[in-house]
Amino acid sequence: NPIEFIKAAYNLSDDYKILQKEKTDDFFCGIIYISNYEEDFDYAHYRIVLKKGADNNWSIPFAPQPLFTANNTKDLSAEQINTINSY
Repeated sequence: NPIEFIKAAYNLSDDYKILQKEKTDDFFCGIIYISNYEEDFDYAHYRIVLKKGADNNWSIPFAPQPLFTANNTKDLSAEQINTINSY
């Protein structure tokens, strides 16, 4: 489960929510955000991409970012970057 993988990888508290935006057998794209708006003034939305490897395990190829660019996601095409950033 990619959402459980993200929660465990970053040790996220219940204040963080993860929205699945796109998922295939070997690719996951989602948004991580803080849902406690009243008490947390530093909230932000971070996009995250997971890829499934040959060993059938998820990996995080790029650090979560507010926006993906060609510089911080070298393995993604411009079309993929634009799609992810549109969420």
